[in-house]
Formats: sequence, structure tokens, C-alpha cells
Amino acid sequence: MFTYGLRNEHWDAYLDGPQSKNVVSDRQPVFYIYVPDGGGASDYTLISLEKKGNRREFQIGSFGGITGGKSGVKRDKEIAFTAEHAGIRTYRLKLAAEMKPGEYAFFMGTGQQSTMAGDSTGGARSGGAASGRVYDFRIPE
Repeated sequence: MFTYGLRNEHWDAYLDGPQSKNVVSDRQPVFYIYVPDGGGASDYTLISLEKKGNRREFQIGSFGGITGGKSGVKRDKEIAFTAEHAGIRTYRLKLAAEMKPGEYAFFMGTGQQSTMAGDSTGGARSGGAASGRVYDFRIPE
């Protein structure tokens, strides 16, 4: 049945491989992140990834439908953390609660039109490409 443009389409990014090679055994880890010049810890979002076959995905926007378009990761996939300045361009990131086993990533979107950095690729139903930095990890069972 046709939706006559009322249904949103979403724009996904993905990382190759069924799981990250970076294993974090602590359920409430503390991370240190070194940011680009002029950047800050608030430029990053910690997200949970969805396993889809031989890759992991996350939504980075939607378009169409009644509401128009939205950019950014889905709020229900974000994981809260606090950041403390630890040194020049370095931040200590602490999680508010323990994490469940699964696949996660720190994502920094740049808004440029190119492919994702590292092992990730912009996937899109619209044929576009996303850009940003992704630092992935997993917490095993």
C-alpha cells in the first residue's frame, strides 16, 4: 500500500563486522578522549549499535513524511555520560550507570559529505553519504 509521502525514511550508517575488535570488560568503564583542536567532549555521542547480519548500524537522520527531516542519532540509542577536562584537548568520560553487554560507539558527526572514517561507511536509502568519526567497542556477556 502506498504511503503518499507520509512515512519517514531513515538514514543509517554502518560499521563492517558483526562485533568490534575493541573489548571492554568493565560494565561501567571510564574513557579518555583526545579531541581535535577547537573540539570538546560534547561533540561526541555515545550510542548503542544494532547488529544486522555481518555489520552494526545506527540511524543518523530521517527525512520525508509529515515532520520533514531530522538529523542526529536516535535519542533512545544515546547513553548518558559526563565529561571532565583532564588535560589539553583531553577529557575523562564517566557513565551514569552500568552498561549491558552489546556493541557501542562514540560518534562525532561532522556534517561534511564524504565517507565515514575508519571501518564505517555511510549507508543511505537516499543514496547520500554521512561523515564523522566512530570509535567502537563491545562489552561481552
